[in-house]
Amino acid sequence: MDIENAVNRDPYSLTYKNNERVYYECREGFTGSPFRTCTANGWTGTSMCTEKLCNRPELMDANIRGVVKQSYSNNEKIQYDCTYSQEVHEAKCEEACPKAVIPHGFAVGAQGDKLTYTCDEGYKLFNKGWWGEATCVNHQWSGLEQCIGEMQCGEIPAIANGEALTIQKPYDENDGTAIRCNEGFEAQVTRLSCHRGEWSSGGLPLNTICTARTSNCDAPPKVDNAIITTTYKNNYLTDSEVVYECRNKYMLVGEGSLRCLDGKWEEKNITCART
Repeated sequence: MDIENAVNRDPYSLTYKNNERVYYECREGFTGSPFRTCTANGWTGTSMCTEKLCNRPELMDANIRGVVKQSYSNNEKIQYDCTYSQEVHEAKCEEACPKAVIPHGFAVGAQGDKLTYTCDEGYKLFNKGWWGEATCVNHQWSGLEQCIGEMQCGEIPAIANGEALTIQKPYDENDGTAIRCNEGFEAQVTRLSCHRGEWSSGGLPLNTICTARTSNCDAPPKVDNAIITTTYKNNYLTDSEVVYECRNKYMLVGEGSLRCLDGKWEEKNITCART
């Protein structure tokens, strides 16, 4: 069944199941996400493709030649004369961005400078989302993710206290990438592997791949009526130092710093006394 100014984007079939939908893609210069539904009484649905129009431009010190309209069709041109010179200029109604090309995917709909898209059956977005959004910037679509095979792996997940060395490409079955932990942390596995479309770390949760070395210290001890002037962390490298500062109306008694030494904080009597 044909829809004006649209083409069927799904593979053609001689028969369709009850409640099965057929989706269409609008031709260049038109917008919409039309579809039709197969029912016991035949095809139903009224969604159509509507023409993309340009509103009449607001021109300062210039007059449009010929018939002036409220809106203009795609690729339609106007000419206008400058009020204070003999110059004649031309403008063309055209889309801010060209039609998006999405291999193994399709645009679901467009609203202003935003485009919503997803992937064909058997494919998924590189970033694992089931739909994506692109923005028209300087006549180009920004944010279009590629569609990859269901059994491929895409974006590598974040690893707590470390990172995976990677390039932006699909990974096939058994492909892998090396893991590098931050200073003071050790890797329990050396790589992530792609297995049936999912990243595998040998059963380890991602937040336990890079574990703190035994020489590190946990969070420093609390001192009543004091705060730590450096950024608070749950784990500190050996030889790290934290500095305490007393709250308002309290005064520091003794030294105000502690150092992490081979997994333990120095033992000092840090006190904030009332002034």
